[in-house]
Amino acid sequence: MKVTVIIPQLPKMANSGRGWNWRVDWADKKRWYEIMSLRMKQYRPVEPLQELAVTLTRCSSKEPDFDGLVHGFKPVVDSLVRLGFVINDRMSNLKATYKWEPSPRNKGFIRIEMELPDPPKAHISDMTC
Repeated sequence: MKVTVIIPQLPKMANSGRGWNWRVDWADKKRWYEIMSLRMKQYRPVEPLQELAVTLTRCSSKEPDFDGLVHGFKPVVDSLVRLGFVINDRMSNLKATYKWEPSPRNKGFIRIEMELPDPPKAHISDMTC
């Protein structure tokens, strides 16, 4: 099942002050976990996947450099692991593709695209009265 989720916010970029204060970083990571939890919980697999292919696209008015783009998605990737989509974020488990697309100023968003297994179907024999 192909899943596409749009989140109408942008994660902070590496060059925008991330990393200088652990409390700010922690609060930002927590905020992104809460956002991801609300938007993604309906798609969560029964068990974390051993391998997950995901395309992460930042749509913003300013084109980032590649390492800034990847670093900006760290709270999103960490949330995918914490929410149980994939067992960890090692390259052998998370096959991530990072992209950028232009969008109007102050209308930025991210798009998360992934292929998930179809949810198990309920059998009539599983239902009880």
